[in-house]
Amino acid sequence: MRFYYSNGTVLKDSNNLYKATDGQVSVSSNFIPIFETSTFNDFVMFMPYDELHLIKGNHRLKFNVGIFDHNNRQIATSNYVYFYVNQ
Repeated sequence: MRFYYSNGTVLKDSNNLYKATDGQVSVSSNFIPIFETSTFNDFVMFMPYDELHLIKGNHRLKFNVGIFDHNNRQIATSNYVYFYVNQ
């Protein structure tokens, strides 16, 4: 899951806790489904608001989810989900 401002600007990590290898704010979880075709209705990933590293104010943000195979190739990407944060 990668996070952006609504205009597409990436959110950059500043403390190395919730980040992708390129330094973008991110949260992830590794898992291997039992079946080749699977549906998950209760898979949870948690991102603390403080880890978005926002200045005080109202922010319109977005995130999307990528799914990667065992070779770390991205095989699916969700649409963006927009949300607001008031710091």
